[in-house]
Amino acid sequence: MYIRPAEWSSPKEIWLGWPYDKSLWQHNLSLAQSEVLSLIKALSKEKVRLVVPNEEEIHKISAHVSSQVQFEVLDYADIWLRDTFPICVKDEHKKYSLVVPRFNGWGEKYLFESDRDLSKRVVDRKQLDAHFSSVVFEGGAIECDGEGTMLTTEQCLLNPNRNPSLTKTHIENEFARLFGVKKVIWLKQGLKNDHTDGHIDTIARFVAPATVAIMVPQKGDPNAHVMETIKKQLESEVDALGRPLKLLEIPSPGAIIDESGELMPASYLNFIMGDSSFVVPTYASEHDAEAIECFNNFIDCEVVGVSARAILSGGGAFHCMSQEFYLEAV
Repeated sequence: MYIRPAEWSSPKEIWLGWPYDKSLWQHNLSLAQSEVLSLIKALSKEKVRLVVPNEEEIHKISAHVSSQVQFEVLDYADIWLRDTFPICVKDEHKKYSLVVPRFNGWGEKYLFESDRDLSKRVVDRKQLDAHFSSVVFEGGAIECDGEGTMLTTEQCLLNPNRNPSLTKTHIENEFARLFGVKKVIWLKQGLKNDHTDGHIDTIARFVAPATVAIMVPQKGDPNAHVMETIKKQLESEVDALGRPLKLLEIPSPGAIIDESGELMPASYLNFIMGDSSFVVPTYASEHDAEAIECFNNFIDCEVVGVSARAILSGGGAFHCMSQEFYLEAV
């Protein structure tokens, strides 16, 4: 049986996507690149591999990052590796392999040609066994504790733009096969204006066994009802081992508005958990410092906040643009 390790498992290498396409990022490109460089600096204690589209980008970047950062040249469109890369799993003998979900561009919204088969090309490059799924899902849509429990949302996986004919039972059986999941906790929906249709990695994340980080809405938060509903449900849930879930409550960033006056799906829960680092996205919100402090009081390493507001203009933040591979699998 295969298991998706919890993200605090180690040792691992963190892969990050580099924003380069001006047609996608427009005037936010240079700002997004600066934020990625700041993220890499915050992950200086980690093994980091930066995915770039060509050697020319390496020459532009290399002077701004540590020599410990490795580069990987791949043909890709956008930076959201959490969703376009394969997902690492292991069996009872600690043999690693990769899961390749069926990817349809987040419900046919952003199906770039070079991202269609990116997972398969990564599998070929890493020369690991692969398990292919006919279920449409993305890495950001699932959250595993490494002990048989998974969090996800109905809004995403039961969406007509992904799996219109599948039931929860069908999807749960597939996740049992792919990830060793014994219990799926289905939350209803995610944040407003989330192009991913409610990815779990912006609303609820495991940070320890039987412990889930959630956000508490601040005054006037447009997502208040969603967050309150999540808290109420998780307060009464148990994990696959029968343990009641403990909740780590983090303040939300409040309403983060873009240049067009639109609400952005900003979340402090889109953090990266390294082997000895914990990096939280910030949004120039008055609640940034409090969120970092709340994590610091729980996480057993220094928690660093790094601006992700420009990256968020592309639709996600740090967790969305990253994927981890465990070193035993490299």
